[in-house]
Amino acid sequence: MDILVSVTTLLRVVTGLSFASHGAQKLFGWFGGYGLAGTGQWMESVGLTPGYLMALLAGSAEFFGGLALLIGLLVRPAAFALAIAMLVAVFSVHWANGFFITANGFEYAMILALISLVLLIEGLAGCPWIGASPADPSEECESPLRRAFVVPGTGAQGHSGQWARLR
Repeated sequence: MDILVSVTTLLRVVTGLSFASHGAQKLFGWFGGYGLAGTGQWMESVGLTPGYLMALLAGSAEFFGGLALLIGLLVRPAAFALAIAMLVAVFSVHWANGFFITANGFEYAMILALISLVLLIEGLAGCPWIGASPADPSEECESPLRRAFVVPGTGAQGHSGQWARLR
């Protein structure tokens, strides 16, 4: 299995579980969460109004987006919604507390936003762009991150400036 596919799958599954569990806290009160009513009241208290609607939107993005990442369905739209939710969390709740999570800082939300952006770029990996497979089944799909990690002149055929992929 290609290392990029393995890493992307690991990121997708672990991040999906984390988001889904946080969303379940907000929506259903599972795992020690406060449910929609309690989360809505808290969101109102930090200035995210209307609190109930914001709790519903954030909880839904996290729960359903996390499930989508977990099963590999609509990865890019889910990652987009999750990145937006985490950026809102970073700047509206955590930024004033500094970096570290121990002081309710933006560290964890920023990492989740970054992972979401990587998944937005990579999609499901393997064949991350539109279409499920390359035109020629013997070819491998090229991902944007893989193209970023190339070394010139490593045995590529053709033009002297051609780039070869690292494996």
